[in-house]
Amino acid sequence: MSKKILQMVRESKITANEAYKRIYEEKPSKGKYVQLRINIKENKVTSKFINALFFVPVPIWVAKPFIIKGLKKHNLDPNIYDVIKDYSGGTKIIVSNDEVKIRVRII
Repeated sequence: MSKKILQMVRESKITANEAYKRIYEEKPSKGKYVQLRINIKENKVTSKFINALFFVPVPIWVAKPFIIKGLKKHNLDPNIYDVIKDYSGGTKIIVSNDEVKIRVRII
């Protein structure tokens, strides 16, 4: 890959700065799995049951129907799912209040 980019610089198709960005800039990772943890403070049994169901990270394609349904419900373009999948690797979402704490991690 870098040989092709350096050859493009030699042929003056791209600048040296552009080549540097293409070679060394961090590229976003794809999200492949969703890991979910829910802690309900008043009901520990339910929390443990839900966490047992989601003990193993779930492939993101399993969550696809729910994501698309949520996007349509809020009048957003369903094609955003592809953007979410392609650029969300390593994302952590934490929602916390007095009653519940939800942690979602996209791996």
